[in-house]
Formats: sequence, C-alpha cells, structure tokens
Amino acid sequence: MATRESRKLQSGIKALQNDLSSLVGDLEQIASSGKEVGVEKAREQLDRIQGQITDLLTDTLGTARQSAVDTGDTLRRQVSDNPVASMATAFAAGVAAAMLMRR
Repeated sequence: MATRESRKLQSGIKALQNDLSSLVGDLEQIASSGKEVGVEKAREQLDRIQGQITDLLTDTLGTARQSAVDTGDTLRRQVSDNPVASMATAFAAGVAAAMLMRR
C-alpha cells in the first residue's frame, strides 16, 4: 500500500513540475508581449496548480495519518502478543538511555 501511495505522490509531484515549467514559459511570454490574454492564462494556470498542490498535500496528509495509525496498531499488536519481550526491550532501552545520560 505504501509503494502505491509513494508512486501516486511521485506522479503528482512530476505533474506539478510540468505545470510549473509550463507556467514559467507562459510568464516569459507575458513579460515579452505584455498582453492581457497572457495574464489571464497565467492566472488560470496558477489557480489550477494551486488546486493540485492542495490536493497533493491533502492526499499526503491522509496517507501520513493512516500510516501512523497502522504503525500504532502494529505496535500494540506486537506488545500484546509478546509482553515479556516488550518489557525486556523497554528495560534495555532504559538502561541504554541511562548510560548515555551518565556520560
């Protein structure tokens, strides 16, 4: 699932890069010609890019939230399946942290 979301995110980023490249070209045309039509076209593209960025950020945030929930569920399941090993791991981590703080 994470790879599919990663590919989707990369695809979205690639589309944004293409749109930004197109926008730069349009802005260069506007600067050279100064036509009102070019300004309107640039505004439309900016609005479209802004919408894509918003959608991409929303998707990324949703993916990150789901990943955090899945990680928490997995951790809870592992702790409940192996309570002794979990306690030993926590104890070892505490000893290691105490040794590091002592230095």
